[in-house]
Amino acid sequence: MTFTSITIENFRGIQSFTCDRLARVTLIVGRNNCGKTSLLEALDLLANRRTTQIGPLLNARRQLDTQRVADLDVLFNNPTKPLTIQASDVSGMTRAVTITRMTEEQSTFVTPKANAVITPEPRYRLEQTFHDCPPNAPETSGLLDFTEEPGPDEWLLRFHTAPTATQTLTDPAFAFVSAQRFDISTPFLTEVILQRSEHMLVNALKGLDSRIQTLQLVDDKVMVGLEGVPRLLPVQIMGDGVRRLTAILSALWVCRGGCVCIDEIDNGLHNSVQPLVWETLIRYAQEWDVQIIATSHHLDLLQAIDKVYKDNPDAIPPQDFAYIVLSREGGTIRPYAFDLTDLTSAIELGLEVR
Repeated sequence: MTFTSITIENFRGIQSFTCDRLARVTLIVGRNNCGKTSLLEALDLLANRRTTQIGPLLNARRQLDTQRVADLDVLFNNPTKPLTIQASDVSGMTRAVTITRMTEEQSTFVTPKANAVITPEPRYRLEQTFHDCPPNAPETSGLLDFTEEPGPDEWLLRFHTAPTATQTLTDPAFAFVSAQRFDISTPFLTEVILQRSEHMLVNALKGLDSRIQTLQLVDDKVMVGLEGVPRLLPVQIMGDGVRRLTAILSALWVCRGGCVCIDEIDNGLHNSVQPLVWETLIRYAQEWDVQIIATSHHLDLLQAIDKVYKDNPDAIPPQDFAYIVLSREGGTIRPYAFDLTDLTSAIELGLEVR
């Protein structure tokens, strides 16, 4: 699945946003607080719309991990209005999710720690609906109740799901690679190794360090084998660049046919390796039919993509790349889109953010 457009209403700092220029490889830039990460999180919320803990997981990514009902308020730009995210793909399919804050609701349930039935009064309930819209497709919806239950130390967040689905839907493969962490997803790397595809990672990583011979998992620890070194070493010894690229490529491989969002993609990667990294990412995005939507703050990244395109114009068709500059006007975020043929002009005009 390749997203071609997205509309966001009332999510985090975004009152309203629409962009219809998403491509196979999409690079998003903009000043601080213009909604770059929120755009990626909106796609995460949409792709994981049936995951009852997606709201708290989005908050935890921003280090708000207290698991309190009231903390879900920060998902809304205005908690009194619905939050809506809608995106279309190349097949014409439309996916949407709407979350509505409902106050003064009650929910009765049995606590897992006792057989006593309690009737708490949560601060609110979130009602989630979603639908897929090819021609004549029925709507599918569900209800998520978010309530608080008394625990030994504080009120704990519990989830109660009452689905009312009218059809079975298949959500796209999706991954979110965070900007703050360089940890490699053990489940992703495990899948790569089980499918005997770790050579793909090794070949790509050799561009960063030619000594790398193998990647292995030992007791859930990522280990690397280096030429001339008789024992495996923790991958952390290799530094941020190797871990960052391993995390990104593992996500791309597992999400073949889907989408990978990467926040601040150039974190940990020196500008000297950017052309090599982008040549690798573009090749695998096409080979594995996976969409890359990434954010960045730096001109070096744009220059690297420009170099890849100029050195090999056939590496990526112009329609498969979009460079989007976000500009905030109050609560409205406006995108200004460019393609590969505009890159040189964009660089000369300084259309990037520091």
